[in-house]
Amino acid sequence: MLIETSSKGGNLLLNIGPTGTGAVPPESVDRLAGLHDWMKVHSEAIHGTEASPFEGASFRATRKGKRLNVFLPEWPAQGELLLPGVTATPTKVRLLGGASNRSLPARGTDKGLVVTLPAARSNAVCSVLALDMPTAVPTAY
Repeated sequence: MLIETSSKGGNLLLNIGPTGTGAVPPESVDRLAGLHDWMKVHSEAIHGTEASPFEGASFRATRKGKRLNVFLPEWPAQGELLLPGVTATPTKVRLLGGASNRSLPARGTDKGLVVTLPAARSNAVCSVLALDMPTAVPTAY
C-alpha cells in the first residue's frame, strides 16, 4: 500500500491506534516493525519523491531529480526488466540494499530501456531498482 500510494504522489496514513485499554494490537506492532525494517534500506525511494512518470505500467515507480526508483515486488523470471519509453541511458543502475553497490547492465531498445537483473532479488518483500539518469526524470514517459 505504501508503494502504491507513493507512486501516485500520495501520502499514506497508517491509522494505527490503541485498543480501549491503551494497548497497541500485536498485529499492528508486527506490521510496523516490518515496514520499519524495509524503510531502513529503501527510504530514499519513498521520502521526498514524486509520482511515477509511467502511466498504466505493470510496475510502480517514484522519481526525484535525476533518480528513478522502480519497485519490484515480483522478480522478472527472464532476468530482465523493460522500462517502456525510457530512451536515456542511466549513468548508474543499482539495487537498493543489494550486496554490492555495483552498477547493473542496461541497454536501450526500440521499446525502451532494458535492465539486466541479478539472479537473486535483494529483498524478499519488494526490491527497489535505483536508476541515476543523466538529466531530470520527466513527469511522463
